[in-house]
Amino acid sequence: RLSWESNVQLASVKPGDSTRIIDFDEISFEINLVGRYHDLFGWLNRLNDKLGFVLVTHYKIQPTSLKSDDSILNMAITLVFYRVTHDV
Repeated sequence: RLSWESNVQLASVKPGDSTRIIDFDEISFEINLVGRYHDLFGWLNRLNDKLGFVLVTHYKIQPTSLKSDDSILNMAITLVFYRVTHDV
């Protein structure tokens, strides 16, 4: 739904590493999106609004084709979320 609202295509989501840092689990995801520049960053803003603090640790943006009139981009990002651990 978030992608539809932002007018971007969610091409893939792959879980990344999970690391424990003090009392938090750091959870990462590799995400690939396709869309126009402002729509891609609108997606990031909406994601942050819905989930709270989200950290982008890596990103790569490139055109989908070499045609100068094509404004569609591929964006590959690594997102990191933090979750409080509850030791029993």
